[in-house]
Amino acid sequence: PPTMSAASRERENVQVALRCRPPRANEIPVTVSLAPRRREVTVASLSSGAPLNRTFTYDSVFGPDASQKDVYDKTLRPLVESALDGLNCAVLVMGPTGSGKTFTLEGPRDEDGHIFSHSEGLIPSMMRHLFEALSTTGTEFNVRVSFLEVFNEELHDLVAGENRTLRIYSDNAGLEEISVSSETDVTRLLRASAAKRMVADAQSGMLRSSRAHSIFTATVMMKETTADEEEVVKIGKLTLVEAAGMEVMRTGAKEERKQGDMSKGMVALTSVICALSENVPHVPYRNSKFTRLLQDSLSGRSKVLVLATISPGPSDIDEALVTLEFAAKARAIRTRPEVNSKVTKRNLIKEYTEEIQRLKTELFNTREKNGVYLPPETYEEMEKSIRRQGDAITDLEAVRAQKAAEFDSLKKMFEKKHAELEEITLQFTQAKEDLVHARRELEKEEAALDRTKMSVVEHGVVIEEHLKTGQRLHNEAESMLGTLHSSLSDINGLFQKIDRKKRIEDENLSAAHRFHGSATTFISGLEAQLSDMRDSQMRACNDLSVAMSSAVASKQDELATLSERAG
Repeated sequence: PPTMSAASRERENVQVALRCRPPRANEIPVTVSLAPRRREVTVASLSSGAPLNRTFTYDSVFGPDASQKDVYDKTLRPLVESALDGLNCAVLVMGPTGSGKTFTLEGPRDEDGHIFSHSEGLIPSMMRHLFEALSTTGTEFNVRVSFLEVFNEELHDLVAGENRTLRIYSDNAGLEEISVSSETDVTRLLRASAAKRMVADAQSGMLRSSRAHSIFTATVMMKETTADEEEVVKIGKLTLVEAAGMEVMRTGAKEERKQGDMSKGMVALTSVICALSENVPHVPYRNSKFTRLLQDSLSGRSKVLVLATISPGPSDIDEALVTLEFAAKARAIRTRPEVNSKVTKRNLIKEYTEEIQRLKTELFNTREKNGVYLPPETYEEMEKSIRRQGDAITDLEAVRAQKAAEFDSLKKMFEKKHAELEEITLQFTQAKEDLVHARRELEKEEAALDRTKMSVVEHGVVIEEHLKTGQRLHNEAESMLGTLHSSLSDINGLFQKIDRKKRIEDENLSAAHRFHGSATTFISGLEAQLSDMRDSQMRACNDLSVAMSSAVASKQDELATLSERAG
């Protein structure tokens, strides 16, 4: 890959988009709820018979009504502009089989393999946009594309005329790149690649395309002239990756070897995404050939977009949750895209000249001998490469054994955690039943409390009436006391009058003294009786008020205790 310039951009998060395909005729889309404006996806799953909703937030959400153009304009179009500025950009499309990954990337096809233009996928739209933008610049440009498939940990070139298996070298030697001049050339390439996949499916007797990863790469080289009148080449790269179906991640070692190798690629990709999202020092790119090929795109110096596709049917809920969790982890990854350094035209021509000279030398040696011969330098390099590969194979076998042991350990751990989850689920179900019973008891207690409150209100009305009666009696007693005081005043006046007439009638004075004594005694007894009656009424009212307050406080404490038990 081209080297990077020192100038780098600010760190940014990986962009994540979610697309849900339309439901089929026999599907009822009750498990997935989309909110494109809020960029949210809610999945309703059943856990021990109880509904459980989980909500995920992404940068873009596309529902079943979203067109191919809408998806392209909001996701890939900005990346094409960045590639024209000299950046490396990558798009990772992942999701379960049948969720629309190939439809999104390439678009629908007819029986002859032709793509319908009205709903073309991201790759044809990207190439059309690319050539239209390049044609407006008025500069020389060259666009080269490659198409690679990874199946059963083997690399297959979908562009080469012959069906051959590749090996991974430091410079990806052996992968064929072809120059294209229009989107028609790319469409023809996609049609030929689809035909190769169909032939491979027929030969293997299985649907390989759903279990294989594919990597489409477009490299753009644009000529520019510097202020010193020196011609340089600006290079941008667009990589579109279609991962295998997410359901292979959960098959484990019980499936056949091919399925296990595909699971290895997806498990390795998951490990890489988790490591990048958690920003750990070591990222296990070398656990799979698929992740090794994606190392340049995911290593942090490219603009990355993850496009997740899901199905809305109830039978696809597990795969949808796996995909959504994977996409959520990918959203936490941060990258710092860097512009590729520009290559001078002189250096580029020099590299091409050296490559042509090497090929001419090999061709000359082949023609001079009665067989296939190589220059001594090439042969020695091949021998060294073979020895290095042998050493690498030995190391990889040791790593494979170690990873197998780790896989068995993780499998046992998973089974243990699964058993714990089932036990917790059972406890949750029991707790839920206890909660329902407690709620019913609480409803009964609330009804009893309502009845008690009504009784308290009735007793309050009775107390209020008693208080009113006592007040009336008090007022009447005070009136009588006033009358008695007035009578005493009159009697005192009468006594004075009797004293003045004492000399006239001694008998009347004696009778007056007797009457005064009896009247005084009667009035004092009447005052004592009225005072005792008032005190008795006040004590009865206070005792009744204290009893009612105590009853209300007791019922309120019982209600608080029941509420805490229910909560």
